[in-house]
Formats: sequence, structure tokens, C-alpha cells
Amino acid sequence: MKRALVGLAALALLPLAPVTRAASAPGLLAGASVVDATWHVGASAGQYASTQDPSLAAEWDPNLQHVKNAASYGVASRLSVRALVLRNPGQPPVALVKDDNYLSQDMLVRRAAQILAADGSEVTYDHLLVSATHDHNSPYYATPAAGVWLFQDAMDLRMLEYQARAIAQAVRQAE
Repeated sequence: MKRALVGLAALALLPLAPVTRAASAPGLLAGASVVDATWHVGASAGQYASTQDPSLAAEWDPNLQHVKNAASYGVASRLSVRALVLRNPGQPPVALVKDDNYLSQDMLVRRAAQILAADGSEVTYDHLLVSATHDHNSPYYATPAAGVWLFQDAMDLRMLEYQARAIAQAVRQAE
């Protein structure tokens, strides 16, 4: 009988109205994406490309896809850009980007940030971290550094723009 009275007394102390909790602010938000960034057939096969035959018997490249290295006749593996965008509510988003490239370079990241700004993205250059996979098989025509041209081919602004747009697309999708 004592237990029943204690139980009833405990029930009497509970509030009659349902308890409501204040909605808690969401925690860390994240988005991810993968974008194909394979440069087209006809460019060299990156650092593993043969040097182009300088004789007149060599195949002529009407699109100027390569200068030093021989043209490719296929794609060994598809290249991609992967992005992870993290955001803490009330803070600017941060984008972590992986691109299948020979080297990372600031000029490519700056161009991607310009494209993102023009698209209205909240990811800025200061919150964009891009890392390359150091893929020796990927063509790398996106650098003005002549030293890299010993291993790769000369710079092509078309490829720089192509890669910057792929980075921006991956960030926008993840955002």
C-alpha cells in the first residue's frame, strides 16, 4: 500500500501539460559531390607520355592540344574532382577539394574562387582548400611554371579554365 501511495504522489508531482523543449540549433552541416574532370583525348597522357616526333612525318595536331608530348589515343582512367563542403551555422562554409591533377597550384584555386563568387557561392578563396592527387597519368597543362613543362607539356588556358570550372561545379553541388 505504501508503494502505491508513493507512486501516486510521484504522479501528482508531474506536470499535466506536455514538456516542450526549445528547438536546438542544427550542428555541423556537410555536403559532398563528385564531378568528372577528364580532359579530352588528344592531349598527352601526362608525365608518362612519349615525346612528340619532331619530324614532318609526325601527326599534325590542328587543335594544338599538345606541344612537347605525343597525343593520347584514349583515356587510361577518368579524372575527377571531389568536394566536401562543411558549414557550422552562422559561419562561412569551408570547402575541401580533391582533384586528380599532377600538382596543386594557386592560380587554379583563385580562378575557381572567381567562378564561385560569380555564381553566388558563399565559399570564398580563403575557405577553399584544394589538394591534388599527384596523378602522373593526368595531362597537366594548367601551370605557367616552365620547370613543370620538362615533365608535362606547355600551358593551355583552355585546360586551366576547364579544371577551374570542374572545381567550382563540385563545390557548388556540395554546397
